[in-house]
Amino acid sequence: MTESGEEQPNKARFWENLPAEVMKSGLVNLISKGIFWLIVGILFLLFALISDGADMPVAATVAIVFAVSIGLFLGFRRSTTRLRARNKRLTEENKRLSARVDRYGAHSAHVGMMLDHLHQVIGGKLKDVTIPDFLEQGILAPARDMLLGDCDCDVRLSILLPDKAHERFTMGWAAGHSFESKQKYNVPIADTLARLPYADGFPYDWADVTADNRFKPNPRATRPFHSMVSIPIKHGDEVQAVFNVIWADRNAYDDTALNYITSLGAVIQVAVSAFLKDAQQAQRSKKARRALPVGSPVSPAREEDANG
Repeated sequence: MTESGEEQPNKARFWENLPAEVMKSGLVNLISKGIFWLIVGILFLLFALISDGADMPVAATVAIVFAVSIGLFLGFRRSTTRLRARNKRLTEENKRLSARVDRYGAHSAHVGMMLDHLHQVIGGKLKDVTIPDFLEQGILAPARDMLLGDCDCDVRLSILLPDKAHERFTMGWAAGHSFESKQKYNVPIADTLARLPYADGFPYDWADVTADNRFKPNPRATRPFHSMVSIPIKHGDEVQAVFNVIWADRNAYDDTALNYITSLGAVIQVAVSAFLKDAQQAQRSKKARRALPVGSPVSPAREEDANG
């Protein structure tokens, strides 16, 4: 079954139903063609045979056999042509379906591998690899390579972070964007389409952002883009970031790519939540140490003295 509820074509089922198809299409064509050519043949041969002096019964028999033969031949040829065309169409649809299944499998395996590595990073099993490093090098960059393999167009990924006033977006992590673009990205949230998932917590996608009157192009963008998917990244019940994927072309993604990007959003959410949780714990620990009396074994002053 497809996502829209329609039944996918099945090659095995086609061959099982072939006799029925012949009965439904071929037999009707045989009868209609046969009747037509029967009438034409009878009239033609009756005229020809009678003109030559042949007996009426003989002429009529020859005419009927001739007409039925022609009708059967033409009707069978038409039904065979239609069946071949349908078989070719079903074969092409099966190939497309097989390609989509292969992409689903590759995407699922890729997301599973990312999630496994992320758990190792969170658990401290991968030394010298931090969550921020893994977000960019272990998730966004490989995901961009995967999406580039699905379409022949430029694609860029980013995770936008709001400032403390919740008024502007900066680019926390990115793949495909230049380092300069990443560093200089600082735009009002109200001027971005990412404000929509940031505000209501639901994912959005646009086959062509220029068709949406809410779209405002970034004046500092190095090139225009058209397709876009925007996924909210939550920590608890609050949206803490927005995961964006943009393409230079219109209609650059399909349902398979959209499902993959949604899965990426879930992995990124795990990473961002773990990162924020660690940051909050570090902040609480720092405040707790500052509240300790001077001279305590874990007080900030004792730590500074120990560090020279």
